[in-house]
Amino acid sequence: MALDNAFPSGTTPPTQLSTATQWEAYFVAGMGGATGVAQGVGSGFAGSLNSGTRSAVVSSGAAVVRGFYVHGGSSVSTAIPAASGQNRIDRLVLRLDRTASAAGNWILPFVIEGTPGSNPQLPALAVSPTGSWDTPICHWTSGSNGSLSALVDDRVFMGQQTLAFPSTSRPPASMIGLGIETDTGRILQSDGTAWSVVIDDTGWVTVPLLGHWAVGGFTPQVRRINNVCYFRGSVVRTTDVLPASNTDNNVAAMPAGFIPAGTHNWSAMTSATAYLRLQLQQGSGAVAVVDQSATVGIGSAVYLDTAYMVG
Repeated sequence: MALDNAFPSGTTPPTQLSTATQWEAYFVAGMGGATGVAQGVGSGFAGSLNSGTRSAVVSSGAAVVRGFYVHGGSSVSTAIPAASGQNRIDRLVLRLDRTASAAGNWILPFVIEGTPGSNPQLPALAVSPTGSWDTPICHWTSGSNGSLSALVDDRVFMGQQTLAFPSTSRPPASMIGLGIETDTGRILQSDGTAWSVVIDDTGWVTVPLLGHWAVGGFTPQVRRINNVCYFRGSVVRTTDVLPASNTDNNVAAMPAGFIPAGTHNWSAMTSATAYLRLQLQQGSGAVAVVDQSATVGIGSAVYLDTAYMVG
């Protein structure tokens, strides 16, 4: 079997890349994917909406789709289908259409019409290695009343194998490399088949308090980095001295996503230098005082700092 060598012109012994299929294979396999919007060219193919003409507009820019270069020196408008009986989500893409002509491999703006419904979802991208291949530009809500709203930027930019995209519009995982979700901050890795999370950082999330407790000197917050949660803050007892019987001992309710698979226990100190045993319960996520060396009086603070595993 002959090998296709990556040369633009025929020499001996290398074989000229004479077909679009050879060219695409070279860039996808040999160059690691080569798909995305080029940064710093024109307006970066930014998407916008023109409600007056009911069209989606892609600005000037340049991109590479599966190794094929496309450049636009000015904006191009594409018609948006008429309103449906219910809201839907439509999206604008750059579509590599290998069947567009006898020459093939045309890249043009294309509007993918979503499915109307009470809870409309983002329509899927075309990702056929032999048919059409889409590079996302933006998506929006096409209202049943004819309105166009809630525009979201979906562009994926080229650059050293690291892609940037929202969690609602991950590109196909066919390219091995890293990705950053712009709305969640998560870092992902593609193995050529599927995306997996490398770093998942929720940032600090405020933990709701239950009755008989108020925020102390530091608002109770929790943060998950991958499978490790960090809990910080302090609370103050506001009513009813907490007796040895542990009446009304639930302090807080841990939000979903921060609840461990197994109950977590730890020691804590009060502002009166008494020691407590706190417990984060599996399932319910309740944070409770379950044992104490002394009563927790009104105005007494409890310091909550701990770390634990989830998943």
